[in-house]
Amino acid sequence: MSGGNPADWANESLRAAETIYAGLPANGRLPNNYADSQRGLTQDRLAKAGLRLAALLNRML
Repeated sequence: MSGGNPADWANESLRAAETIYAGLPANGRLPNNYADSQRGLTQDRLAKAGLRLAALLNRML
């Protein structure tokens, strides 16, 4: 999970964003359950970011 490089991570985030935005309604209004429906992805992205930051700091220190 901490592998790869910043460009890989950015591309991973871009793919996630494209998936999220593809599911939004054309009127641009978020449905009431939007936050709940994206909670899993949000938690996954934050967990990966934390592990990647920890790995980077471990390499630096």
